[in-house]
Amino acid sequence: MKRILIISAHPDDEILGCAGYISNHVKLGNKVFVLYLSEGVTARYAKKDLRTKKIITEINNRKNMAERCSKYLKFEICDFLNFENLRMHNLDILDLVKLISKYINHYKPDIILSNHSGDLNSDHRVAFEATYTALRPYTVKKKYFEFMTYEVVSSTNWSNKNIGKLFSPNYYLDISKYINIKKRALEFYKKEMRQYPHSRSWKSILNFHQCRGSEVGLEYAEAFEVIKKISK
Repeated sequence: MKRILIISAHPDDEILGCAGYISNHVKLGNKVFVLYLSEGVTARYAKKDLRTKKIITEINNRKNMAERCSKYLKFEICDFLNFENLRMHNLDILDLVKLISKYINHYKPDIILSNHSGDLNSDHRVAFEATYTALRPYTVKKKYFEFMTYEVVSSTNWSNKNIGKLFSPNYYLDISKYINIKKRALEFYKKEMRQYPHSRSWKSILNFHQCRGSEVGLEYAEAFEVIKKISK
């Protein structure tokens, strides 16, 4: 049995990027864990308002979306770290690296996934940097593992080479039999979905996975970029 740890900058990144991947590994009998870094809400509000009852309620509602989705897809939530949304670049990166290292060394995953390093969303870039640093030799206790990044529509696909490295997939997963499961999983996050032609509308997401699939001769695919793989 393999153990998979997904580092998700926000609740919904794990579904936008990996719902088919999660479903596939659960079907194979593997254990999937998700660690959420930011609460995914407070960027919409002024910093002075972040402790109001309204915003605390919204943060709790976002957690509830993630918890309900985890029960549906049968993955385990490690924790909600609740860092301020789109303000993670203000964190001491070393503190975040140490936190992620703690979870990696506790769960001992065979495969680790994180947001991509060149995403338009700054929290995604921080998530990648901290995870990659946490996986440096002699810090991570597990010697043999695979690390890869996933793409999130309305962030990865909106990036630019002047922001960071563009996403360049080298691993595609056939999600044709999971596409309806992904649609249902995203319904738990319906407040985060948008109307077509926005990238985060279901029609756009379906077209996106169809496009990824057509790149490799599949009907629907999720794409990933393998960054590092260490094996015997």
